[in-house]
Amino acid sequence: MPERKLWYCFDGSRWVPDLQDLKVAELAKKLSDELICYVTRIEDERRREVYLGYCKKWMRRAFRDTIVKEAQSVYPISMDDFDADIYAFNCKNGTLHLDTMEFRPHNSADMITKLSPVNTTHPCAVSVGRSSSLKSCWKTKKPPLLCRPLSATL
Repeated sequence: MPERKLWYCFDGSRWVPDLQDLKVAELAKKLSDELICYVTRIEDERRREVYLGYCKKWMRRAFRDTIVKEAQSVYPISMDDFDADIYAFNCKNGTLHLDTMEFRPHNSADMITKLSPVNTTHPCAVSVGRSSSLKSCWKTKKPPLLCRPLSATL
Protein backbone atom coordinates (compact mmCIF):
# COMPACT_ATOMS: atom_id res chain seq x y z
CA MET A 1 0.00 0.00 0.00
CA PRO A 2 1.86 3.06 -1.25
CA GLU A 3 0.33 5.63 1.12
CA ARG A 4 1.22 3.71 4.24
CA LYS A 5 4.37 2.00 2.94
CA LEU A 6 3.32 -1.36 4.34
CA TRP A 7 1.72 -4.62 3.31
CA TYR A 8 -1.81 -5.69 4.12
CA CYS A 9 -2.59 -9.40 4.42
CA PHE A 10 -5.97 -11.14 4.40
CA ASP A 11 -6.37 -13.15 7.63
CA GLY A 12 -9.44 -15.08 6.51
CA SER A 13 -11.95 -12.47 7.64
CA ARG A 14 -10.41 -9.06 6.88
CA TRP A 15 -7.33 -7.26 5.59
CA VAL A 16 -4.89 -6.42 8.39
CA PRO A 17 -1.68 -4.37 8.25
CA ASP A 18 1.55 -6.36 8.38
CA LEU A 19 3.28 -3.79 10.57
CA GLN A 20 6.74 -5.36 10.68
CA ASP A 21 6.45 -7.32 7.41
CA LEU A 22 6.53 -10.57 9.40
CA LYS A 23 3.70 -12.25 7.48
CA VAL A 24 5.18 -11.21 4.13
CA ALA A 25 8.60 -12.50 5.22
CA GLU A 26 7.01 -15.83 6.20
CA LEU A 27 5.28 -16.06 2.81
CA ALA A 28 8.60 -15.40 1.06
CA LYS A 29 10.23 -18.18 3.12
CA LYS A 30 7.39 -20.52 2.24
CA LEU A 31 7.88 -19.75 -1.45
CA SER A 32 11.58 -20.49 -1.01
CA ASP A 33 10.75 -23.87 0.52
CA GLU A 34 8.32 -24.67 -2.30
CA LEU A 35 10.97 -23.83 -4.89
CA ILE A 36 13.38 -26.26 -3.20
CA CYS A 37 10.73 -28.99 -3.18
CA TYR A 38 10.27 -28.55 -6.92
CA VAL A 39 13.96 -29.30 -7.62
CA THR A 40 13.38 -32.99 -6.87
CA ARG A 41 11.01 -33.22 -9.84
CA ILE A 42 13.59 -32.07 -12.39
CA GLU A 43 15.05 -35.13 -14.09
CA ASP A 44 17.67 -33.48 -16.28
CA GLU A 45 20.85 -33.18 -14.17
CA ARG A 46 22.13 -29.98 -15.81
CA ARG A 47 18.79 -28.19 -15.48
CA ARG A 48 18.49 -29.34 -11.87
CA GLU A 49 21.91 -27.85 -11.02
CA VAL A 50 21.03 -24.50 -12.64
CA TYR A 51 17.69 -24.41 -10.87
CA LEU A 52 19.29 -25.35 -7.54
CA GLY A 53 21.70 -22.43 -7.93
CA TYR A 54 18.70 -20.15 -8.37
CA CYS A 55 17.02 -21.65 -5.30
CA LYS A 56 20.12 -21.04 -3.19
CA LYS A 57 19.62 -17.30 -3.74
CA TRP A 58 16.15 -17.62 -2.19
CA MET A 59 17.69 -19.13 0.94
CA ARG A 60 19.33 -15.77 1.73
CA ARG A 61 17.16 -13.32 3.61
CA ALA A 62 18.66 -10.31 1.84
CA PHE A 63 17.56 -11.73 -1.53
CA ARG A 64 14.02 -12.41 -0.26
CA ASP A 65 13.83 -8.90 1.24
CA THR A 66 14.85 -7.41 -2.11
CA ILE A 67 12.19 -9.42 -3.95
CA VAL A 68 9.52 -8.34 -1.45
CA LYS A 69 10.60 -4.70 -1.69
CA GLU A 70 10.51 -4.84 -5.50
CA ALA A 71 7.05 -6.45 -5.43
CA GLN A 72 5.52 -3.42 -3.71
CA SER A 73 5.21 -1.61 -7.02
CA VAL A 74 3.66 -4.49 -8.99
CA TYR A 75 0.00 -4.20 -7.90
CA PRO A 76 -0.24 -1.27 -5.49
CA ILE A 77 -3.63 -0.89 -3.81
CA SER A 78 -4.78 2.51 -2.66
CA MET A 79 -6.18 3.00 0.83
CA ASP A 80 -9.35 4.30 -0.88
CA ASP A 81 -9.99 0.78 -2.22
CA PHE A 82 -10.42 -0.59 1.30
CA ASP A 83 -13.77 -0.31 3.12
CA ALA A 84 -15.33 1.36 0.06
CA ASP A 85 -18.65 -0.52 0.38
CA ILE A 86 -20.52 1.34 3.11
CA TYR A 87 -23.16 -1.41 3.22
CA ALA A 88 -20.73 -4.25 4.05
CA PHE A 89 -20.90 -5.13 7.75
CA ASN A 90 -18.13 -7.58 8.59
CA CYS A 91 -18.99 -9.97 11.45
CA LYS A 92 -16.99 -12.82 12.99
CA ASN A 93 -18.91 -15.43 10.99
CA GLY A 94 -19.23 -13.61 7.62
CA THR A 95 -20.20 -10.35 5.93
CA LEU A 96 -23.71 -8.94 6.03
CA HIS A 97 -24.46 -6.69 3.04
CA LEU A 98 -27.00 -4.26 4.46
CA ASP A 99 -28.25 -3.04 1.08
CA THR A 100 -29.36 -6.54 -0.03
CA MET A 101 -29.44 -8.22 3.40
CA GLU A 102 -27.37 -11.05 1.96
CA PHE A 103 -25.04 -12.81 4.32
CA ARG A 104 -21.90 -14.14 2.66
CA PRO A 105 -18.72 -15.88 3.78
CA HIS A 106 -15.70 -13.63 4.27
CA ASN A 107 -14.12 -12.74 0.94
CA SER A 108 -10.81 -11.00 0.31
CA ALA A 109 -12.36 -9.26 -2.72
CA ASP A 110 -14.65 -7.29 -0.37
CA MET A 111 -11.53 -5.34 0.71
CA ILE A 112 -12.70 -4.95 4.32
CA THR A 113 -10.30 -3.97 7.13
CA LYS A 114 -12.75 -3.81 10.03
CA LEU A 115 -14.32 -6.66 11.97
CA SER A 116 -17.24 -6.51 14.38
CA PRO A 117 -16.92 -8.86 17.39
CA VAL A 118 -20.41 -10.34 16.81
CA ASN A 119 -21.87 -13.32 14.96
CA THR A 120 -24.78 -12.60 12.63
CA THR A 121 -27.92 -14.60 13.33
CA HIS A 122 -30.42 -12.02 12.15
CA PRO A 123 -33.52 -13.42 10.37
CA CYS A 124 -33.25 -10.73 7.68
CA ALA A 125 -29.71 -11.82 6.85
CA VAL A 126 -30.14 -14.26 4.00
CA SER A 127 -27.40 -16.60 2.91
CA VAL A 128 -26.45 -16.31 -0.75
CA GLY A 129 -28.38 -18.84 -2.81
CA ARG A 130 -31.65 -18.63 -0.88
CA SER A 131 -34.56 -16.82 -2.49
CA SER A 132 -35.62 -14.77 0.54
CA SER A 133 -34.94 -11.05 0.75
CA LEU A 134 -35.53 -8.10 3.01
CA LYS A 135 -39.05 -7.76 1.60
CA SER A 136 -39.94 -11.26 2.78
CA CYS A 137 -38.73 -10.27 6.23
CA TRP A 138 -41.17 -7.33 6.19
CA LYS A 139 -44.10 -9.62 5.36
CA THR A 140 -44.10 -10.87 8.92
CA LYS A 141 -46.53 -9.20 11.34
CA LYS A 142 -43.75 -7.55 13.28
CA PRO A 143 -40.46 -6.88 11.46
CA PRO A 144 -37.33 -7.77 13.44
CA LEU A 145 -35.55 -4.91 15.18
CA LEU A 146 -32.85 -4.44 12.51
CA CYS A 147 -35.46 -4.24 9.74
CA ARG A 148 -37.40 -1.45 11.44
CA PRO A 149 -34.65 1.21 11.32
CA LEU A 150 -33.66 0.05 7.85
CA SER A 151 -37.20 0.39 6.53
CA ALA A 152 -37.39 3.89 7.97
CA THR A 153 -34.32 4.93 5.98
CA LEU A 154 -35.60 3.57 2.67
